[in-house]
Amino acid sequence: MVPLQLASGPGLDEWAIHGTPADCVETILWARDEIGLNGIGFTIYSLPREPLARSDYLQMIAEEIVSKVVDRSQSVQAPSAAVVGGG
Repeated sequence: MVPLQLASGPGLDEWAIHGTPADCVETILWARDEIGLNGIGFTIYSLPREPLARSDYLQMIAEEIVSKVVDRSQSVQAPSAAVVGGG
């Protein structure tokens, strides 16, 4: 686990995933493949104050980052064998 950073000491790249949604997807997938990342927690420092804007922001994260990481993760897993029975 990486300690929470509240000071301006280490650079952002040292402890956070940040950037455009595409940058975040790329970084998460790299971390999964290269260093074995198997979970992630979100702390969003730039969450808007207004409830509707917050909802829109979280929806964007879900659609543009989380769903794309999940989709790509599922596409690299080996397909499992399925047995279909007939009657």
